[in-house]
Order: sequence, then C-alpha cells, then structure tokens
Amino acid sequence: DVQGNKAKAMALANFGKLCQQNGDFGMALSKYLEAEKLYFIDNNIPGLIGIYSSLGDLYDKILQPEKRKEINEKAFKLSKQTYDTVAIIKAVTGMATNLSNDDNFAEAIKMYQHAVDLSQKTRNKQLEHVAWYDLGFAFSRLDDYEKAEEMYTKSYEVALQTGNRMDIGDALYKMGLMSLYSGNLKKSEERLFEALE
Repeated sequence: DVQGNKAKAMALANFGKLCQQNGDFGMALSKYLEAEKLYFIDNNIPGLIGIYSSLGDLYDKILQPEKRKEINEKAFKLSKQTYDTVAIIKAVTGMATNLSNDDNFAEAIKMYQHAVDLSQKTRNKQLEHVAWYDLGFAFSRLDDYEKAEEMYTKSYEVALQTGNRMDIGDALYKMGLMSLYSGNLKKSEERLFEALE
C-alpha cells in the first residue's frame, strides 16, 4: 500500500530527526534507513531525496564526510527525475555543501544561490533561510566577511518571518561573528547579545 508506506516512512524519518536532535545518532541512522527502504519500494523520489538530505546532515554530524558526499550526490542525481521543488532544493543544497567542503566555493555559491531562487519561487521560507545561511558560510570561508554578513542578514530576515527562534538566534550569532571579523566590535557585541535573548 503506497499511502501506508509513505505515512510510515514519514513517521520513521520524523522519529529519526528527533533522535538526531537528541544525540542518538545510531537510532537516527536506523530510522532513516528504514524510511529509505519504504520510499525505495514505492519509488518515491521526493521522499528518497528528503531522507538522503537527512542522512547527509547526520553523516556530517558524525564526521563521515565520504558518506555525506556520496549520499548528497545520490540525492542530486535523483533530483533530475522529479518536479518536486522542495526535493530539488534539498538536493541542490546537499551538492553545494559537497562543493563547499571540497573548497570549491565559487561553484558552491552558484548552487546555494540557485537554492535561494527556487525557495523564493515556491515561497518556502524555511528552505530560503537555510540557503541564505549556507551562502553566508561559503562567503565566510572565502574571508569575505562583509558579503557573508549580508547573507546572514538575509537569513535572519527570513527567519523573523518564520518565527523560528533557534534560526533567528543562530543567524544573529553569525552576523555578530562577521561583524567581529570585519573589525566592528560594537556592532558585533550588540548582535551577539541579541542572539542570547
């Protein structure tokens, strides 16, 4: 039953995310892999891309860069077989992360910008926030702190629209760091204290 498999896979994926957030990485991996099997049985491409995105994040957290890279590439290849924009954004972001981790920032920036454009077209504020945030990271790795701060500021503005306090605080923190790296101590201090609120 396709609907039953999809519902069960979504529940497993959500439980995996909860486990990951609570530091139970082994259980998270187990649940993600169970969800992957169900999505695979039904050839649910958007579901597979979503689970691969979660697996990529998990592999990043448990310091398995080769597995992260492999799973992100797998998701990106699958994204060519779907019109589901959310799945495509997740796959593009994963590939941009691979490029960024390979120090190929010029290409990563192009991919992250593509993710921003897609998320704006679909009005998906959560994915737009993530794309701007990731752009900020890429520019910071190039030591372009002013451009990074600009990207983090856009991430912050989108996070304000979603109301996600964790994203708001994280963006403020990064904005404060970029101000610090740019030599603006007063602005840095203001943002870092605001992030703590």
